[in-house]
Amino acid sequence: IERILPIAGESQKQEFSYVLSKQIYHSVSEGHLWFSIFSRPPSNRFTRVQRCTCCFVLLFTAMFLNILYYDQANEAKTTKTTESLSFGPLYITPQQIGIGVIVELLSLVPTLLLIQLFRRTLSRRSSQQTSPLREALYKLKQESMPIESNRKKQSKCIFPWWFLFIIYGLSFLLAIISTFFIIVRGIEFGDLKTQKWLTSLISGFFSSILLIQPLKKQSPFTHRTQIHVNRLDENELVGARDRRVKELHMWSIIRELLTYLCFLMIIYLTTYSNINPNAFLQVKQLRNFFLNTKQIDRDYTKILTIDQYWNWLENSFVSNIRAQQWYNDEAPRNLSGFINDKSNRLIGWAIMRQLRIKIDSCETKISSVCKRDYSFFNEEKQSFEPGWINQTSKISNSSIRRAFMYRTGDELDTYIYVGDHETYNSGGYVYEYRGRLADLRSNLSELHRLNWIDSQTRAVIIQLSLYNPNVALFTCVTFLVEFLSTGGLFPQSRFEPLSFQGLDIFSYFLL
Repeated sequence: IERILPIAGESQKQEFSYVLSKQIYHSVSEGHLWFSIFSRPPSNRFTRVQRCTCCFVLLFTAMFLNILYYDQANEAKTTKTTESLSFGPLYITPQQIGIGVIVELLSLVPTLLLIQLFRRTLSRRSSQQTSPLREALYKLKQESMPIESNRKKQSKCIFPWWFLFIIYGLSFLLAIISTFFIIVRGIEFGDLKTQKWLTSLISGFFSSILLIQPLKKQSPFTHRTQIHVNRLDENELVGARDRRVKELHMWSIIRELLTYLCFLMIIYLTTYSNINPNAFLQVKQLRNFFLNTKQIDRDYTKILTIDQYWNWLENSFVSNIRAQQWYNDEAPRNLSGFINDKSNRLIGWAIMRQLRIKIDSCETKISSVCKRDYSFFNEEKQSFEPGWINQTSKISNSSIRRAFMYRTGDELDTYIYVGDHETYNSGGYVYEYRGRLADLRSNLSELHRLNWIDSQTRAVIIQLSLYNPNVALFTCVTFLVEFLSTGGLFPQSRFEPLSFQGLDIFSYFLL
């Protein structure tokens, strides 16, 4: 039992408000064809599907009778009369309202026939049989089923359950015939006649809901099936409660299992929906191309000092992000924007972002300056002139000047990056690899001369995005070098391939 229902006394049952509300609810839920679709009594054999079928036939029959009324020869000579009420393109006249009401009365005849046929047709499980719960309880008790000696005689106009196929066939036949004549006659109508037809149809629809269906409740042909309620005794009620508790426990387990299955499905789709057989080869090629593990003096993974890092930037990295001559010294035609492997195109431009710390003054025997590890609280966010000085410089290269100016994460549209030793903020001092190869080499040499990377540097992050049109793969490349306060350098790299081909809408939502 899930709810506690208060018991109404005899005096409360005789109150006018209770009797009126009960009668109105029963009339609407049982007798009104349109409203009973949403508030059908659970114990009634007249199902919602059958009620919807009757409404479907009623609507199409009304449309058919409405369209037959307007003859093609009787075209209207005027577009607007003085006795009409206009609502936009529709003109409402008393004649059209009367037509709608009369047509609804005529279309009610086949609908009433279908309703009576549905109500008088038995379901596969007869309502006179004992409920399965009661049978199970009596089987457990090993008692014989009680024989109801006072069964009422069934009506002579009750049809077997297979008669439903005939009723559904008749319903669809009426709907198909109505649809055929609506299409045949509707294509001959003009604008004015169509407006009149729609007006009559709308007025007939509302008259069916507000007038005809409430009056139909008083029809002498309405057949109501008597409901026999078998009350449970105390022992049966205890068994029903135990069964209900077990059902609730079972449904809670099922919901939990379904939740876990949905979670596993999301993980599976997120993990395996972006698999591309060329992704491994793409990452392998880019690793060999950028990291230069086969060259000892330019191996990115073996960088230990700042000078080695500058050597890799000036002699390896900057040469790889611009397409140069082929192996036979031919010019790289139609390869503008491609990197030096001639297969991947650079999307936008590469950026190099530096994060620094503030200088803390602390007098010690070794040094007067304390150099701490990086954190969000001691990050340097002040802009400087080239060379990390506050004096005005006469250098005219704007890209060099911007490399010494702090820019926030909102300006750069970047995100926080997590390294092996620290988590780095989204802002920083940024140099953009924009321009020709000769200009890039000159700018890097100038930054090296101005000590753009010094003892206050704690991280340098290089980010670029590539697209390989041969295999339709995007690749996000990130190079991170962490500068610890002890003087050590720890290079890291990430190559993340991504393919947008073959993804469905659900995969796009997950990504």
